[in-house]
Amino acid sequence: MEPQIVPKAYLNTAGCGIISKASLQTAAEIYNDFAINSSTRSELWREKEEPLYRKTLATFLGVDEQRLAFIPNFSYAMNILVQSLKGDESILLYQNDYPSITAPFIQNGFKVQWVERTDGFYLSVESVEKIFKEHTIDILAIGHVQWQTGFKTDIAALSALCKQYQVKLVVDATQSLGAIPIAMQELGIDVLIASNYKWMNSGFGNGIIYFDPSFLVQYPPVITGASSLDFKGTARSYEPGGLNIYGLALLYEALLEKMEIGIDRIYQHNMRLTKSLLDGLVTHKEKIEIVGDYTIQNRASIVVLKEISNHNGSLGAYLAKQGIIVTNRAGTLRVSMHFYNKAEEIGYFLEVIESWLK
Repeated sequence: MEPQIVPKAYLNTAGCGIISKASLQTAAEIYNDFAINSSTRSELWREKEEPLYRKTLATFLGVDEQRLAFIPNFSYAMNILVQSLKGDESILLYQNDYPSITAPFIQNGFKVQWVERTDGFYLSVESVEKIFKEHTIDILAIGHVQWQTGFKTDIAALSALCKQYQVKLVVDATQSLGAIPIAMQELGIDVLIASNYKWMNSGFGNGIIYFDPSFLVQYPPVITGASSLDFKGTARSYEPGGLNIYGLALLYEALLEKMEIGIDRIYQHNMRLTKSLLDGLVTHKEKIEIVGDYTIQNRASIVVLKEISNHNGSLGAYLAKQGIIVTNRAGTLRVSMHFYNKAEEIGYFLEVIESWLK
């Protein structure tokens, strides 16, 4: 096995977020106890830590605990959600959205309408309303931040539109939760789901799902377990048994960290770095193409470059050789900044770009 290389600039939270040392220590302490007395420690976890974790998550999101449940990941939650539907609903999906959002509806034979981005980046609310006017839509399922472009969907506008046309809104917040403020009470989202291994910095195997109570009344779970019986009528009726204790310990510490810093401050920091990156890249726009424009409007802290090559080889390989970690996939380089990134890292990234262009 090759030795692990410590990156000079980790700009890949959109791929996987860094876990803090405090999170790792808390989770390790719990699991170390399992080496001594597993049953007693698991019972203590259910009595002590689990209620605390739930309360902390509810505080972070500003919602009632009854509306929240822990899940293994987004895909699991989306599939059990789809199974709870009647089967005759008409669904509106975004053509370029993450497959875990779209595939369950297609796989289960739902009638699907598609909305497309107009310029390879921007998705207009007007294009969604046009489809609402032309077709009867029951559910709109969409990503808050688009994984291939970094486009930030106007969830407030979409939610208002859905209320106007009596459409249920299901939001994938995997690429936004932990990085972008989400005013749950004000937005009126029907369902919000997120895996926590990206911007929540909580590792794999844990996620969250939020339900508006009216959705639960209309669509109770059909895939059931003990929680479905014990917590009927609440979000936890969708929760599987055997929760990931280690993963939720990571989540708890990550929540505390983000609450201490403040999600608004995190967002502002991330967008300052994004603006610095865009300001640096615009000077090379004749040679390096990005997806979208060079402003932070309608954008999360994600910038996607088109992969190209010159006499120095491919840009992606050159960045990696210089210790810069980004997502290199399908002919694009996705650069993403979070609260632990510094202005110096963006400066270094731009210096490496300059070096590659020479």
